[in-house]
Amino acid sequence: MNIYKTKMNTIIMKNAILIALLFTTSLIYAQDKSNSKNAENAATYSVDAMHSSLVFAVGYKLSEFHGSFGEIAGKAVLANEKDFSTAEVEFTVQIASINTNSEARDGHLQGERYFNAEKAATATFKSTYIKPTGHNTYEMTGDLTIGGVTLSQTVQVEVKGQAELAAKDGSTSSVMGVKATFAFNRSNFGIKGGLPTIADKVDITAALTLIKE
Repeated sequence: MNIYKTKMNTIIMKNAILIALLFTTSLIYAQDKSNSKNAENAATYSVDAMHSSLVFAVGYKLSEFHGSFGEIAGKAVLANEKDFSTAEVEFTVQIASINTNSEARDGHLQGERYFNAEKAATATFKSTYIKPTGHNTYEMTGDLTIGGVTLSQTVQVEVKGQAELAAKDGSTSSVMGVKATFAFNRSNFGIKGGLPTIADKVDITAALTLIKE
């Protein structure tokens, strides 16, 4: 009886080990297949500055005024180009490219009381985490640097679409349309000029065309 029980225990143990090995092998295969698929879908998209814009709005007395930055650059490196939440995003703005339809005001805003462009020529954003919030919408968290000060910033992102578009020369490019919006208090970055006549809160809207490299 004891011999029979011992044999049964041995058989059960061998079967359990075999099942565990098969399960582990299946997991490894599935992971390798998934990694291979993601690698095939990996892509880098760069901002097409000519067909993109970054505008800001800030309160002024009882109204508000708008401006823009003409020199912008950036890229989104996606582990899976079909899923924006896999992206790593970097974005740079040249402060000297500010345009508020007034050369005098533009120069003033580049001065020490505001952006201090001589000391900090660029503003940058680098994503740290992106999570889906709905159909083609995402919440992107990252590091926003203005005037040498870096703070965490949340950005709302909408992927407007992805498509293969033809150029005049007959070539095609993979294009992605993205809209990003966020707001920040400029005083947190040491920009306190004009307060409170000029509001603290600044609203940003970026309408971006990105082209696959």
